[in-house]
Amino acid sequence: MQAAITIETHNGRVHLSDVAGPLRVGAHNGSVTGDLASFHGAEFTSHLGSLDLTLPSTAAFHLQADSRRGSVQSDFPLATRTLGRRHTTVDGEVNGGGPSLRFHSHAGKPRLRSKN
Repeated sequence: MQAAITIETHNGRVHLSDVAGPLRVGAHNGSVTGDLASFHGAEFTSHLGSLDLTLPSTAAFHLQADSRRGSVQSDFPLATRTLGRRHTTVDGEVNGGGPSLRFHSHAGKPRLRSKN
């Protein structure tokens, strides 16, 4: 489905499948997983849960990701930077750049997967 979607939850898990966005998803104590059909911009925020997003390998976007107490993992080629002992940030273009993809996590581990 291609439509603007906003989801906020405090203690629940969020799973998105076959959506395109643009998306805005926030979870305080729950994990967020998503398998996107295409990409039109998104922001994912989690305080204590994990963030796991799968995008087509051809998706073009500008990634801004940070994790205060964990690493940022990506199947897409990106340079990561660790600030201090545990704060990791990523800021870069994927496949030439495009709409913004933002990941913000306090204690979770953001994960970006690529699919064919």
